[in-house]
Amino acid sequence: MQPEPMPEQVKPSRKWWDLGRWLLLVPVVLILLYACSLTAHLGVAFPEPTRLVSTFQATYAPWVKLEIHPLTTGVIQDIPEKAANSNGMF
Repeated sequence: MQPEPMPEQVKPSRKWWDLGRWLLLVPVVLILLYACSLTAHLGVAFPEPTRLVSTFQATYAPWVKLEIHPLTTGVIQDIPEKAANSNGMF
């Protein structure tokens, strides 16, 4: 077997042959990609647009007043006792 020739030893005719191959190959690949993109959408139907209706109604009535009562002192006093009994897991 002969060793592969160095790039500077390649004949000029070989370079033109390689360039010609690439100039033929690139358009073939581009045409193939274009044909695939055209055929990819065949048979694909777009969904009909539907009317989106919200079920929410705007009411401008005053909000219901909600009273939050404070905690009783007994609950607040039990917190340190439960924290001490739970070994840090509260």
